[in-house]
Amino acid sequence: MDCYVYYKAKVEHEQEVIGCFQRLRSSLERKGISPILQRRPESKDLMYTWMEIYHDIPSNFETIIEAGVAESGVMTFVVGTRHAEHFVRV
Repeated sequence: MDCYVYYKAKVEHEQEVIGCFQRLRSSLERKGISPILQRRPESKDLMYTWMEIYHDIPSNFETIIEAGVAESGVMTFVVGTRHAEHFVRV
């Protein structure tokens, strides 16, 4: 199963979001999870929409990601909430 997490952050915080994601990725890679970060090319209302992509997530992913997000500091820059959606390959 794959997980896609999206959220919004102010354009002015782009570098901070990237830095937080790099900390998150470093933490998760030690657990065998290699996420990808993307953002929409355009902003809307001075906000970027960010997308974290996680392939082949383990069964305890929710616990792992919750701890990693808290440690990364990314929630400082997220406007609103992080939305997660899960998909299975067919």
